Amino acid sequence: MDFTGGLDKKGGCRVNTESQIGTPGEPVDGGWIPESPAPLRDQADRLLWTEAGPRERTGAGRRPIHVFFVAGIGTWQAGNMFGRAMEDLCARYRTAGIERVSTADLYPYGTMDEVPKEKARSYLYKQVWEVGKDLYKRYDRTRGGQAVHRAVAESCPREEGADLVLIGHSGGGVAAYNAALLLADDGYPLPWVVQVGSPYRPVRRSWRSRVFHLRQAGRIGDWVTWSGWPFLRRFARAVDVPILGGHPFYFSDQPKDGDGRSNLIKVMDQIWMWIGPGDAAEALHPEDGGEPSFGKQIGRG
Repeated sequence: MDFTGGLDKKGGCRVNTESQIGTPGEPVDGGWIPESPAPLRDQADRLLWTEAGPRERTGAGRRPIHVFFVAGIGTWQAGNMFGRAMEDLCARYRTAGIERVSTADLYPYGTMDEVPKEKARSYLYKQVWEVGKDLYKRYDRTRGGQAVHRAVAESCPREEGADLVLIGHSGGGVAAYNAALLLADDGYPLPWVVQVGSPYRPVRRSWRSRVFHLRQAGRIGDWVTWSGWPFLRRFARAVDVPILGGHPFYFSDQPKDGDGRSNLIKVMDQIWMWIGPGDAAEALHPEDGGEPSFGKQIGRG
């Protein structure tokens, strides 16, 4: 699995495989930089599964799992928005005895890192416009969907038969679903899609068991989830999570609530309910024992 690339100004997808931490405490619109960032693992650790992966320890019959975190708009790659989440998810899989797992983060609408300050506002408006168009276009004509599709197809051969999981934040959730449809058209195993704080768009009936939506709890909750096709909110397979700080902070490890639980842990607990192995998910939340976990199917040979 080879993650390479940069930013294609004509709609490519920026792929982050390096350990990049920005200035601690620096506020950003599309993410944050933790006050006390712990060192990330190097690329070999973040991309846990390789061609020479631990097949003998995990069993030759287990399929590899590739998880892609897809960013939305107004995001700084240097902010490492998904770094903690990727580490958390890989640790959960290892604890469950699953090691043929890789993670990567994708930026289909570009990043703010190299945008001059005086042009930041206009660039952000352009990103908003691109996501808005992707909400209403056919999936095979969307900028974000095509960018994610190319990045996944270039790094994951179809013949590998791996399980693909696309986790998109904000507009990245729109791109993730559109890319999943494109990958299915190419003959890939149907990906699983988790949309986190994303605008709503129609989901095919045949895909509704594979597309999940996580949003901020509350009467109003996350304003972004009211955009797009808001009347579809009641039809989505959605779970409300009580996060602090609002839309940019779903994957933040600061602040913590009165019980000492961060947004990151709350969000990853719910995502793990969906993409973790069934026995692990049930052990985490036994009160939901009757709720099916699609993780029971992921990685099974």
